[in-house]
Amino acid sequence: EKVLSEVAKYCDSKPGADRVEKVRPLDKFEEVKKMLMQTREMRFLLQFEENFPHDRIYDIRETLHVIGIENYVLNETQLQEVKKVAMLTGNMLRFFTNQKEKYPILFSLFANLEYESAIANEIKKIINDDGNIREDASPELISIRREKDQNVRALGKVFNAALSRYRQSGFLSEVEESMRNGRRVLGILSEYKRKLSGIIHDESDTGRTVFIEPEEVVNIQNEIFELEREEKREIFRILKTLTAVIAPYAPFLERYQHILGIIDFTRAKGKYALEINANMPHLEKTPVICLYHAFHPVLFLLNKKHKKPIIPLDVELDQNNRILIISGPNAGGKSVAMKTIGLLQYMTQCGLLIPAAENSRIGIMQNIFRDIGDTQSLEDELSTYSSRLIKIKYFLQHSNKDTLILIDEFGTGTDPVMGGAIA
Repeated sequence: EKVLSEVAKYCDSKPGADRVEKVRPLDKFEEVKKMLMQTREMRFLLQFEENFPHDRIYDIRETLHVIGIENYVLNETQLQEVKKVAMLTGNMLRFFTNQKEKYPILFSLFANLEYESAIANEIKKIINDDGNIREDASPELISIRREKDQNVRALGKVFNAALSRYRQSGFLSEVEESMRNGRRVLGILSEYKRKLSGIIHDESDTGRTVFIEPEEVVNIQNEIFELEREEKREIFRILKTLTAVIAPYAPFLERYQHILGIIDFTRAKGKYALEINANMPHLEKTPVICLYHAFHPVLFLLNKKHKKPIIPLDVELDQNNRILIISGPNAGGKSVAMKTIGLLQYMTQCGLLIPAAENSRIGIMQNIFRDIGDTQSLEDELSTYSSRLIKIKYFLQHSNKDTLILIDEFGTGTDPVMGGAIA
């Protein structure tokens, strides 16, 4: 969990982070190999490819869920995110197509992808780069906004004239003008409110200031308000039309989102691999664990933070040497060595590169059993020793030739002579 939480920190998207949460060890040789090679290619890519598309990966899964609902209308933000997902997919497709010899495993994600440039192109006609409706999204919108701008300019002239006139008369409060109910109003001292013709919208908490919309701007502001309603209706019509155009492409977008989630997840694994100096071991079909210059990734990052060295380990387990017993004094690193071996095996089968030399060799295990730490069961009233015997019994019943078993401090919890004999 600690390793996966570190990997998750490097994810740039929710789809990528969700994939980290679902990581489980694989037990098929070809699947493990593919995942490892995918991560190795990404690690190399992150090191040496400056022109790799680095745009943000948006999560449009909820948008894709609702886009199929009849009469549902996507808003500007949703459409902008759809456009970004489509464009990023296109950019990555071009990148990996041009680099398919160098990154064949990553390219395979895009090899059979049917890319529709129409998705981004249709949205670009309506939504600008800032994610807002374009000024020229429709002839009707152009006309409405032109008329609204004319009214806004007229309002400015008339309102400023009134502001200047009432300022000279000494009617204005400290807050000379404000906005109330979406309309420009004057701040008038309450004792002069009957000297003005207009609509009272509000007053200050103290009651000393009254906010009045002068009579001469009421009609102009009414016209602006009505034009804004027309603008909203036209924008809704435009978005509804655009949603209907994009909706049939939902299956394509689902595929794009799926691939980008894999890319983000793999990129996170690649970044973590660079952080812990990880490599891809030689993968073998027979049970073997040959680790060279290996270390525990969590301990490595902890020591790196405190600028302390880490002592690597070498270990060889194969058909001829299946059992390894580590003895030594307390605080000698026995448990760390065992946890390192188990964790690196687990990481490998989860498709993560491991902090070990490239000439390390790892086989695929069908089972990984471990008994590390005191597991006395209070509910079952078992002693530490009894609970450990029950675990060992389970291991014996469910193990096969492709099984890794890790037991820490075997035989403890009872008389040393008896414990040693059982061990």
